[in-house]
Amino acid sequence: MLPLAMSDSLLHIKNLSRQRADERGYLLHPTDISIAAGERIAVCGASGSGKSMLLRAIALLDTIDYQNITFLGSDIKDVSIPHYRSQVQLIHQNVTLIEGSVEDNLRFPHTFAVNRNRVATPFDIQGALEFFQLPQRFLQRHSNQLSGGERQIVNLWRSLALSPRILLLDEPSASLDADAALRLEQYVRQWLDDSPNERAYLWVSHHSEQIQRIANVYWHVNAGVLQIQATPVITSPQTIA
Repeated sequence: MLPLAMSDSLLHIKNLSRQRADERGYLLHPTDISIAAGERIAVCGASGSGKSMLLRAIALLDTIDYQNITFLGSDIKDVSIPHYRSQVQLIHQNVTLIEGSVEDNLRFPHTFAVNRNRVATPFDIQGALEFFQLPQRFLQRHSNQLSGGERQIVNLWRSLALSPRILLLDEPSASLDADAALRLEQYVRQWLDDSPNERAYLWVSHHSEQIQRIANVYWHVNAGVLQIQATPVITSPQTIA
């Protein structure tokens, strides 16, 4: 992978890697990663190539090796990892919601100590309802009554309530139909465009047309090796379902 400039970098990880359990090779080969403000990064590659593992590594959710992590110009220390995770948000494809209403789920992140003093107002829930054409009563729907697509939307809202700097999106529209997927793309793009000098996202997708819409930077993962591409490499085309 070619080194990236750090001048406008939100996040830089030097020599990021993950070894196999038997220490005979790598699941994620050593690489330097930089994410700059305003970047819309598509993460492409065949199923099982390591895309989700890469996002989990960047979110510091797995045991990984690295030489140095710089976030917003400061070195990451163990005591600041909870804050880092609130600002570098991983949006899983398979969503886990708590028991309770949609509104309960939107409030849930603020029950954690790291978020209790954070202001929740940057996220406009009324605007979100209107954007996705959902009624006010949707907020009172129980989480176990939601469809897969609705769960993905609520999960995205819940993450945006913390005003993250970087979104790590692991096929966030996989359970949406084509129209709803387009709306979600537009919503994430709106989030980025609101503060393009402070935000960026990585988006895992197999859908060639979607990748063309969402990205201005292309990362390709092949057997745990990350490369920057001038154009996307689509290895397993799928349609949004």
